[in-house]
Amino acid sequence: MPRSHLIYVVVAVFTVRGIASSYSWCSGVDPPSPPNARDDLLRIPYLTHILDGEACVTWGVNVHLTGRCFLEYTANGGLSWSRVAAIEEEYSWYNYHALPKQKEMRQCRVNLTGLPPSTPVCYRVLEEDSELAGGYSFTSAPAPGSAAPFSFMAYGDFGRGKGSPPFVVTDSPQARVRDTLVAWWRAEDPELLLALGDDTYFSGYEHEYDHRTFPYYEQLWSQLPLFLTSGNHDYESDRLATYLKYFYQPDPTVEDPSASGRYFSFDWRNVHFVMLDTEWYRWDSPGNLSASGMVEWFRRDLEANTQPWTIVAQHKMPYTGSAVADANVVTYLMPIYEEFRIPLVVGGHWHNYQRYAPLRNGTRVPTTEGGVTYVISGGGGYHIDGAQDSARG
Repeated sequence: MPRSHLIYVVVAVFTVRGIASSYSWCSGVDPPSPPNARDDLLRIPYLTHILDGEACVTWGVNVHLTGRCFLEYTANGGLSWSRVAAIEEEYSWYNYHALPKQKEMRQCRVNLTGLPPSTPVCYRVLEEDSELAGGYSFTSAPAPGSAAPFSFMAYGDFGRGKGSPPFVVTDSPQARVRDTLVAWWRAEDPELLLALGDDTYFSGYEHEYDHRTFPYYEQLWSQLPLFLTSGNHDYESDRLATYLKYFYQPDPTVEDPSASGRYFSFDWRNVHFVMLDTEWYRWDSPGNLSASGMVEWFRRDLEANTQPWTIVAQHKMPYTGSAVADANVVTYLMPIYEEFRIPLVVGGHWHNYQRYAPLRNGTRVPTTEGGVTYVISGGGGYHIDGAQDSARG
């Protein structure tokens, strides 16, 4: 397949219009309950780790529920349903913006296995036999190596929300961008979604994710495979502990247990995706990315890759027209992009959309000669940054 035939779609929309809410569901299955149909459902179901016959569904319930959490699903059009008990974790946090100040939640997670490729899966979540939310559906991961063209969405810097009740504001930049993404998802049927960091604001606290992020994305995150990378704001409260607790993204090739979920790679059809963490060195390494272990893992991962295409997603970027770019990314990651001739690197951090002509060592060259296309898609709904002269750190 010639390089020029690679199809990708990156979504970053700044001026949008609201649309009515609705869902997709499998034939013969009741439509989903309204968002947070019961007060006991504290966090919507959302999907991660949709790979190779697997899927992870996570949701949150009131800690005062006495029954166990279950997920029921069907992958054969509703002819039969399977029931799986959730892995449960109870925790609490200080809630700055509402009463009671001390909030408690049970996080429930189910890891499905043995799903056939490219198959519609319907699911619902329950407390014992009482449905908390239902009518959700997703499509399992396609067979690795498939050459069928596909599209995906990528956006970052979106978890702005609102700091006091009501937390979801329908006429806000974040909500309008979300509505546009939902409309595009329905019209174009992308297969996966990449979140490019700063997934909540301002410091990665539990209450920020649960007030500023999750309530906005039920339609997308409950039905579209989600792959995330972290940003600087996700790190600031607890060095990414909350993010790692909420988003299950293991990678067996990452040997350091402390790095699990911070960076990883996966194959989707015949594209190899690499999700990098540009922030860890600021908190857990002595000042530069080379000390984090990720850089050497990144090189080994690319050397082992057997797919014809590679796309890298991360938060900070080596080029930006908004301010000086990240020097660590320029020093430690950009040479690897160029060495392995990666055709596309997507990121966020700067709250706007930027796309660069293919570059190699700062010079415009065709992708056939190793040029790397850099796209910044940081217009997820926080605010819009202005542009300056193009700069590299």
